Amino acid sequence: MDCVVVAGGRPTVDDPLYPFTQGKPKALLEIAGRPLIDYVLAALLDAHAIDHIVVVGLDEDLTLTYGPSVQAMTDRGGMVANGLAGLAQIQARQPATRHVLFTSADIPAVTGPTVDALVADCQPFDHCAYYFMVERQLMESHYPGSNRTYVPLKDLQIAGADMFVADAALADGNSQLLMDLTAGRKHAWKLARLVGPATLLRLWLRRLTLSGIEHRAEAVLGSPVSIRLTGFPQLAMDVDKPEQLFLMRNLLSGMAA
Repeated sequence: MDCVVVAGGRPTVDDPLYPFTQGKPKALLEIAGRPLIDYVLAALLDAHAIDHIVVVGLDEDLTLTYGPSVQAMTDRGGMVANGLAGLAQIQARQPATRHVLFTSADIPAVTGPTVDALVADCQPFDHCAYYFMVERQLMESHYPGSNRTYVPLKDLQIAGADMFVADAALADGNSQLLMDLTAGRKHAWKLARLVGPATLLRLWLRRLTLSGIEHRAEAVLGSPVSIRLTGFPQLAMDVDKPEQLFLMRNLLSGMAA
């Protein structure tokens, strides 16, 4: 399976991470002497399930450091645009490509075996997309003080993983929908137009379930979607806030010592 790493985010002056990045991509933030993205690429290169990797959002020639299986593309101006550009590059190289792994560049605790387990969990690849969630109790037991944001469902609170698998065909005719979903994820009225007010009402009343999300996603995308819990909290331990950066620096510095 090929993989797209979305690495184009540059914190602006109003972002809490800006004092640490100073205009540089977040993927280059230093943790225990290594840039964030190095941890993610090391895990992907260690995974048996991953073949070719396209990193979108960095200007560096990553082939010089990581070998011919890692290709870099410049930033396309947004998360969805970067993901689609990486997917197009993979399809140009391998037109018959079906399912592709997508990941952010800021989950430094991920490992090769974790990537392999996630890909294996998607077998037999009979859904158009596989999205993973981590329960709050598991997240906080592994990363206390991480200050993650959780979505309250009917029976649990969850955090979204930063790694998912999707069928390349999903991008056909859905690019605007994907951009709208991304742009509207923090605005209830925008999401209501896309997923329907009934779904948002169930979320607000804490009556929404994982299966309910699956059914609504299938209705919007026109293909079956799998939303499942994962036992790998490192997939949701991203670095979006200073306290998360400090947490990962302490954890990974200790592991490197």
